[in-house]
Amino acid sequence: MYGFLIIANIIFIILLLISSLLTIISLPGNILLLISMLLYGLYDNFIHLTYYDILIVVVLLIIGEVIEFINGPVLAKAKGASTKTVIFTGIAMIIGGVLGSIVLIGIGSIIGAILSGFLTAFYFEYNESKNIESAKIIAKAIVKGQIMGVLIKFIIVLFSIGFLITKLSWQ
Repeated sequence: MYGFLIIANIIFIILLLISSLLTIISLPGNILLLISMLLYGLYDNFIHLTYYDILIVVVLLIIGEVIEFINGPVLAKAKGASTKTVIFTGIAMIIGGVLGSIVLIGIGSIIGAILSGFLTAFYFEYNESKNIESAKIIAKAIVKGQIMGVLIKFIIVLFSIGFLITKLSWQ
C-alpha cells in the first residue's frame, strides 16, 4: 500500500506540473488542476487534501482567471480607452485565443489573444480619435495588461500547486 501511495503522489505532482505548463500557454491547465485535486481527494478520502483545501484552491483559480480576463481591459481603460474598445477587445481576445490555439497548438492561444487584442484596440481607438499615437498607447496597454494577467494567474497557479504539495501524505 505504501508503494502505491508514493506512485499516486508522484502522478499527482506530475499532473500539477503539467497543469502549470498548460496554464502559462493559455490552455486549460486549471481544469486539469481541478480534476487532479478531486481525483486525489477521492483517492485519499479527503483526509489530507480536504474539502476546505480544495475550496481554497478553487477560489484562488477563480481569482486568477478573473485577473487574467480583466487586467488588459482595465489597464486600457486607465489609459483612456472607450468602453466600446474595452468590450470589443475582450471579445476579440477570446476569439483570437481560440483561433490561435487551433492554428498553433500551445503558444498560438497567447499569440492569437495578444494580436487580436492589440489590433482590435488600435482599430476602435483610431476610428474614434483619429489619433495614431493615442490608439497605439491603448493597444499597447491591452497587450501589457494581458501579459501581466497571464503572469499573475501563473503565479497563483504555482502558489496553489505548492499549497497542494504540502498537503500530500507520504506515509
